[in-house]
Amino acid sequence: MIEEVYEKTKTAIKEFKNNPVHNLAILFPVLMSLFMIICGTVLYIMFIVKGGYPAQIQSFRDNGWWEGAKSGFSAGRLEELYNGIFGKIAGYMVLANIVIIMINYFKVNGKVKRILMIIDYVAIALVTVIFLMFLFQMGIYYDRNYITDEYSLKQYARFLDVLLHQNEGAVLWHCSAGKDRVGVGTALLLCALGVPKKTIYEDFIKTNVYLDKEMEYMIRFLETKMIVDNQVMDKIRLFYRVKEEYLDIVFETIKKDFGSMNMFMKKALYMNPKNIEVLRKKYLV
Repeated sequence: MIEEVYEKTKTAIKEFKNNPVHNLAILFPVLMSLFMIICGTVLYIMFIVKGGYPAQIQSFRDNGWWEGAKSGFSAGRLEELYNGIFGKIAGYMVLANIVIIMINYFKVNGKVKRILMIIDYVAIALVTVIFLMFLFQMGIYYDRNYITDEYSLKQYARFLDVLLHQNEGAVLWHCSAGKDRVGVGTALLLCALGVPKKTIYEDFIKTNVYLDKEMEYMIRFLETKMIVDNQVMDKIRLFYRVKEEYLDIVFETIKKDFGSMNMFMKKALYMNPKNIEVLRKKYLV
């Protein structure tokens, strides 16, 4: 099977000038397959960086199979991958493929040949769509899910409750990378403590400084294991970065859904004014 595809691809490249449209119909599925392999490779790297199979298995245990597939990768940044060069390439390839399909359809004579051609193209399209849905499902939504997802809200409420009742020793909170779920949780804690938003944003952005060495190490490691271009490296760098816009989305969603941070604390995190006062007395110096 692989040898047959290889031979057809080689022939299509060699005879491209003789029949460009026909040969493009052969080459495009190959190009799309290579593109999907690149996307899958980048996402697998993201999967490993974010905890790998142990993190995924634990997520299934905590959230169930369907929600676990999403929550298990909640420190990832698929939207950065999709909204960048990969998304543009995918869009252009889909449009070009549609044009090629239409041209070949009208060039082919005979109903049977046309039906077989359409079946072939539909099969390719279905495989592509299923794969893209898989990528989308693997992706994690930094933005609204953290403060709209029921499981996430329960964990943030539990987090504040632990801090509220902690009397001795220290409390350590963490996630896969220490910047996404932890970043939002820390921002919510600082809001509960009455810290100004400017300071909260400054603290959030410091993540970029603290993860800089780890990011550079990962980049050097990947360079020794695989051939990647600068664009892929830029996407990997984004996995270790945060932006002010991320917190903007969180705060905007809270305001939209709850009206204010105080109402969010009370209704979603069960932090009434008395609890907040106790929390501030305990942790503010």
